[in-house]
Amino acid sequence: MKSILLFGILLITFSISNAQSTEYRTVKDTTIVDNYNHFYVALNGGLHQFYGDVSSDVFFPGSSMKGKIPLSISPKIGWDFNQDFGLRADFNIGSIWAKGNKPNQDIYFHANINDIQAYFIMNMSNIVFPYVYNKRWNLTFFAGAGWMMYRTIARNSNDDIKYVVGYDLNGNKTKKQVERLWSAGISGAYKIAKHLDVTMEVKFNNTPTDKLDGVDIVLSELDNYSSVTLGLNYYFGSKQQEWKWNPIDPFIEKMLDTIKSNENNLVDLGNKVTSLQDCCDAKNDVNQPDDDLDSVPNAKDLEPNTPKGQLVNFQGITIPQLDTMLSQNAGNIGNIGANTAAGPMFFNSIYFPFDQSIIDRENYLEIVRLSQYMKAHPGVKIMISGNCDKRGNDAYNDALSKRRVAAAKKALISDFGFTNKDFAEEALGKRKIFSQNTHWVNRRVDFYIVK
Repeated sequence: MKSILLFGILLITFSISNAQSTEYRTVKDTTIVDNYNHFYVALNGGLHQFYGDVSSDVFFPGSSMKGKIPLSISPKIGWDFNQDFGLRADFNIGSIWAKGNKPNQDIYFHANINDIQAYFIMNMSNIVFPYVYNKRWNLTFFAGAGWMMYRTIARNSNDDIKYVVGYDLNGNKTKKQVERLWSAGISGAYKIAKHLDVTMEVKFNNTPTDKLDGVDIVLSELDNYSSVTLGLNYYFGSKQQEWKWNPIDPFIEKMLDTIKSNENNLVDLGNKVTSLQDCCDAKNDVNQPDDDLDSVPNAKDLEPNTPKGQLVNFQGITIPQLDTMLSQNAGNIGNIGANTAAGPMFFNSIYFPFDQSIIDRENYLEIVRLSQYMKAHPGVKIMISGNCDKRGNDAYNDALSKRRVAAAKKALISDFGFTNKDFAEEALGKRKIFSQNTHWVNRRVDFYIVK
């Protein structure tokens, strides 16, 4: 048992030192998804060691008698239902050979063992170091229970049969003995490929019987056995390696989402403050001279003789009427803003900074021009089509393009008096990419007539 404890301490120490040398998570890993399906199959092979009334004074790699080695073969199947915990089922096929190590104990035995067990798994690397990622080493602890089925035959040095379980005294097989079994152990894994780990496992099996060696002695210690095995684990499922090797605490993930949401709220609040400031500036300008009556005082008017009734910007410069623009540029842009036989024609798009849905002043002029056309053509219905560049995943870009559509629609309704029925909407995410390299042209909202 001292050797098992020493081995476990060394394995834990190595795992901790390896984890501490890796990088620490500072941002949300976009490869992690809300899907814990992480299944694996494994095959381990190694050696058994027996502890009981008849046992060898040799520890690992176990006892060998007459050239026979106490082998253990274990196929396994497991499920990690989150990054910290899982379940596993093992089926073990093996044998035990051991000889008596007490004075005048002329006996050795051979046992054939099959056991099936279910385990609860704790991923100690992820529990102790939840914010370390890209770990190649992983350490798990497991404990469980099951049943063992065995046959044992004990002989003396002359190969005379002395004790039997599951045999008759002539050495013929009879019914196997069945007993309960409790087990616990540790397993170290090293990732050699995306879906493949090489593992080393130490497991101790506790039995409620003293017959495993064939010798049932009253008031003696019960028989137990351990195993040391090497194996391969193959993982499959949805995003399976990211959960095992790149965990993220759900609380931290939620916190990051909250920070992002608050960031967007602060941007919206900043724009509202700017709008209120513009409003206050306009009220302060009411009593200042305005010769051309365009609501821009002479001191700020860059076009002091604007014809009456013309729409101007905040500097008093005339905003061209859409119909005038169409007639002046008919040779270049055709019937923009109207349906043709070739299909719907587009107005000028508005563009957004990366990961934003706020309309700046320059792009707001396109909203003004669109509203002019709609007021001049009552009953027209406009499609508002939101788009993103190709960076980011589909779900996030779909939501971002929807926010951009909402921003454009809100400006048209709240600032110019249109209603929901005047518009149709579509959020295309990154499904309508214009350029593969120039990202800003893809971060846009398009407008075109649908009715």
